[in-house]
Amino acid sequence: MTRLLSLIIPAYNEATTIENNVEIIKNYLGSLNTNYEIIIAEDGSVDGTYKIIRKLVKKSNAIRSLHKKEKLGRGYALKKAFLSSKGNVIGFIDADISAHPKYLADMVNYTKGYDVVTASRYAKGSHVERPFIRDLIARVYYWLLRRIFSCNIYDFQCGLKLFSRTFIEKEIKYIKEKSWAWDTVILIEAIKKGYKIKEVPIKWIEKKEISHSASFKRLLSDFFIHGKVIVKLFAKWNLGIKLDV
Repeated sequence: MTRLLSLIIPAYNEATTIENNVEIIKNYLGSLNTNYEIIIAEDGSVDGTYKIIRKLVKKSNAIRSLHKKEKLGRGYALKKAFLSSKGNVIGFIDADISAHPKYLADMVNYTKGYDVVTASRYAKGSHVERPFIRDLIARVYYWLLRRIFSCNIYDFQCGLKLFSRTFIEKEIKYIKEKSWAWDTVILIEAIKKGYKIKEVPIKWIEKKEISHSASFKRLLSDFFIHGKVIVKLFAKWNLGIKLDV
């Protein structure tokens, strides 16, 4: 049976880059020896992103979209897209393609032996270019997760991941997290339930430029969001308290 790759692109206010980046992704997928579908999960953008996406859908039968009038969260958008996907292999790539789609060829091959294949900015052999403070906080956060949950994953939040259909069908319904921390939740769940995980080192060049004030607000927001998620995961897996995460 021919394998089908469902690749989801979560998108929020990406009007300046979405058309070009989707074209890059589509062209690369076309070079792979696999069938594919692209699902753009647009989450309440206010900059005209959805109008551009509608044009992309009309131009290609390989692209379809999911649209929310209000912003409900990246995790929510991803979950809805996963549930609507048709592929044997299902994954996502961030719309800014800081993690380039060229890594998908090896990652798709790895899904033949692994339930979860995640790109990594911090595994041995990787290379990352991003603002110093964000890089430092990320490294501390991932070190903390490794210590708390006794695992050897070096990057939980990289925006390029693939999953087997079996994993998605069994586990996606249990993931309740709607925020950016969705990535951390699904990896911890996979680790604790004994799924096979492959971490693939990549070169990451951060694309989005954020002002200092906006960057500080984002870091503060991330601190509270991820802090809350760590507490809930710790309570669930280390203390045995039944919680939805």
